Amino acid sequence: MWAANVADDRERGAKLFDGMCATCHGIGATGGSAPPLNRPKLERAATDDAFRVILTQGIPERGMTRVGQLNDNEQRQIIAYVRSLGATAPAPVRGDPTKGVEIYRRLGCATCHIINGQGGAAGPELSSIGQQRGSAYLRQSVLDPAATLPLGFSGGSVAAAGFTRYLPVRVVTTQGREVRGYRANEDTFTLQVRELDGALHSFRKADLKQIERLTGTSLMPELVKQLAPAELDDLIAYLARLGTSP
Repeated sequence: MWAANVADDRERGAKLFDGMCATCHGIGATGGSAPPLNRPKLERAATDDAFRVILTQGIPERGMTRVGQLNDNEQRQIIAYVRSLGATAPAPVRGDPTKGVEIYRRLGCATCHIINGQGGAAGPELSSIGQQRGSAYLRQSVLDPAATLPLGFSGGSVAAAGFTRYLPVRVVTTQGREVRGYRANEDTFTLQVRELDGALHSFRKADLKQIERLTGTSLMPELVKQLAPAELDDLIAYLARLGTSP
């Protein structure tokens, strides 16, 4: 009877997860704009009690809101489902991560991305990207960078709902000065723009004559045009390993 109840919990938990969590964590918890959860150890949810806290309170600093109005049984069912995913090994990522390192260097990715303290800050840090994102999401980020710009969160009313980070912007001050770069932060009254050389500018919106948000675009080059399919697999294999290896 107990085994049957466990199976029922997992089945119901899967339906709850797909309806409430899969938009960010992916179907099967394989990862999306939020981390994959199909792994044996979840750092923030090492115990079921810690998992319940996340479900009921969210992780505000990461932009995760609490998961609806779940009762105790529904919480247990989601936890049982996610734990069951970590009990089996995830499907291996195609490609050779060793070759992926060389491709990463050849493409000059370190010009804009930091890994373990090395690289530029014009793009997201990648030191733990394999832990934070699933391989399918990483592949899309290379194939279509503009579709996977990360969300940022802060205390301002604009940012409180989540805003797209690394969004290319062009601003013109009331004095005619033009600055181009990506949006580092924004709230109701201010906008911070970082240029590709790393220079950070903070503007009061009242001092800006024009703010142009270049939605649907990314400052990341279209690397896929330079890669053979096998090379793309190797690059994704390397990125998917970052932050997950002992």
